Amino acid sequence: MATIGLLIRGPHLSVHKNGNALSLFSIASPSRPVVGSTTSPLKPTSIYNAGGTRLLAHFEGAGAPQRVGTNMKGSPRVMQEMPQKSWSPFMRAGLGVAALGFGVAAYHRRRTSLARYATASMPEAPYPATPLSDRFVVYTVPMFDDNYGWLITDTEMGTCVAVDPGEPGAIVRAVEQLGLQLTRVLITHKHGDHTGGNTSLKKQVPGLEIVGTGYEPIPGLMVAVEEGDKFDLFGSPQNLTPTSVIATPCHTKGHVVFFVEPQGPGAVPALFSGDTLFVGGCGRFFEGTANQMYDNLVQKIARLPDETLVFCAHEYTESNLSFALQVEPDNSALQAKVKWVQDQRAQGLPTVPSTLGEEQAYNPFMRCGQASVMARVGASSPVDSMHLLREGKNRGQI
Repeated sequence: MATIGLLIRGPHLSVHKNGNALSLFSIASPSRPVVGSTTSPLKPTSIYNAGGTRLLAHFEGAGAPQRVGTNMKGSPRVMQEMPQKSWSPFMRAGLGVAALGFGVAAYHRRRTSLARYATASMPEAPYPATPLSDRFVVYTVPMFDDNYGWLITDTEMGTCVAVDPGEPGAIVRAVEQLGLQLTRVLITHKHGDHTGGNTSLKKQVPGLEIVGTGYEPIPGLMVAVEEGDKFDLFGSPQNLTPTSVIATPCHTKGHVVFFVEPQGPGAVPALFSGDTLFVGGCGRFFEGTANQMYDNLVQKIARLPDETLVFCAHEYTESNLSFALQVEPDNSALQAKVKWVQDQRAQGLPTVPSTLGEEQAYNPFMRCGQASVMARVGASSPVDSMHLLREGKNRGQI
């Protein structure tokens, strides 16, 4: 038996399970497994890889290790043969499926020394994973009722950085189950559901560094950052994860977001947007104005690369898209996203991350300057449109 590491690329993929047997399918071709038997119909249990992001999946089976992917229509294809000696630790871990040929057998449930690199479907680590590169991955950590914390992970070093760890117990459990070492915390703004874990985590994790906005009081803050500051996320002298700070005042006066640009094969940038930008929406203007949010979303964030993954701090997507449909009911990108989100939530799965390209196709707050949006809300300017959209969202209707 040899381990097959899979880097899956494509808009939609699903994991099908029958008892302990798992296989990976393209939603575009649900009868054709990427790995697994075509003779046994299996019921879908979860969907990954929304909006063109990627999933690293790992199977055990006969044959040489290989990297398998999908084209944008979801059809499976072999992308590159990988000799065994080139496996990274992350590609050796995750979903283990014992198989013979193309058959799929029971996956391993026992812990191994590679547990630190487990992916979302392992019972020891039920945290959805989104790769940023062949080396760096982001784990989703649900907190409270609708918050998300994020563990940005260096899979080669087994270290991670937590973003907005409002619920320390949830973060500690995730770090322990994933077998990681927490080295740093990033804080986007002062609200307690984002900063609530700082003091506890500092006590539990020796040497933990808390980095956050320098524009407002943050509990336990050790390194204050402001607009234009740059640093390596993991402190690497090679600057493998250059990170930029962007000030986004409005939700709170001192809100910032973090833009991470990992280096290396398969790298894709990521924005940790806190409560400034949500999937299909934006944060309330608690301490700012429509003009500020327009600057944040349109003048700053929208200028980042379209492929940037957006990791926001709340699962507000269904509500946001319901409002977006009031604004642009004929928007085909929005209609498709709504259906995908409904499928995700029906299975208890997150709808985050999205991409900036997607947000500019269906998020009314990022589209506030579009003629159709301005006409719908009766706005005289893009900033007026932003104001009227936020007022409408606050009351639940245009």
